[in-house]
Amino acid sequence: MPGPPPEPNERLRLRGSRVRRLSKPAPSAPLDQVDPDAVASTDSLGALDAILGHGVSWFGRTDAVALVLLREHLEMLSLFRQRLSLTTPTPADIRAYSAAVRVAVHLLGRLGLTPSDRSSLGLSEVVMVSKLDQLRQQWESEDEERQP
Repeated sequence: MPGPPPEPNERLRLRGSRVRRLSKPAPSAPLDQVDPDAVASTDSLGALDAILGHGVSWFGRTDAVALVLLREHLEMLSLFRQRLSLTTPTPADIRAYSAAVRVAVHLLGRLGLTPSDRSSLGLSEVVMVSKLDQLRQQWESEDEERQP
């Protein structure tokens, strides 16, 4: 025989105690620092090519379509930007450009190319020096101190 029904407060307490379990973050390779001069002198397509040239560990074959769409969208944005620089932009042009930028940022996030989106995808944060490299450096410095 089942027990008595739970009280309403008990139901709320039980429902709120469910924790969404995320998988452990995947290890990520440490990345090089971004050169501010290179960022200032390149466009969004050049930056995407540089990122893809280094290789991103979490992209698979199934991400090819999303990467192509992102590249096409960034090409469209660069053409739009050129068009806006040649004429006086109207408020409608500025709104359309802002909407296109929001779509590009959304696509970047879906691919995990921003830190916050990498963390929500379960990817570990990108660090300059990996923990293993830090430990190795500590061990080497301790070994050097011990040797006379």
